[in-house]
Amino acid sequence: MINFDKLSPDDREYFYSLPFSVQRKIVSSKLNITCREDMQRYFTNVVR
Repeated sequence: MINFDKLSPDDREYFYSLPFSVQRKIVSSKLNITCREDMQRYFTNVVR
């Protein structure tokens, strides 16, 4: 699950720039997502 407390403002901005369906998947995932790079890796895997 994404930890919004640990995200920087830039990381949060990136999160909100993602398609809503990807945001939902990130929020509901069991992964420990704490930075933009984590989200980018996750997004890349979801799109494939």
